Amino acid sequence: MCEYEEFLFNCGCSQTRLKSYCHLARNDLNHQCFGVAKLRNVWDQQVDCNSCISKQRPSMSSTSSSSSSSVSLHKVKERKKANSSSIAN
Repeated sequence: MCEYEEFLFNCGCSQTRLKSYCHLARNDLNHQCFGVAKLRNVWDQQVDCNSCISKQRPSMSSTSSSSSSSVSLHKVKERKKANSSSIAN
């Protein structure tokens, strides 16, 4: 019996992930399990899944990542200027 974990999201979606292979699947070349799948843990995530979040706000993810990268690039330039002026003194 292979063991699985299930993650439940607020949006109603769920994801199942393999936790560990059973003895037969570990020894099989393709890791095929012909036994019962055992649900080991169920985790409540208290957030929406990534696919539902991206469906709700497709334009927000691209603008927020570009604005945050430009802000961080600006901070790096300021640090370089501060370091070069402190080295010159």
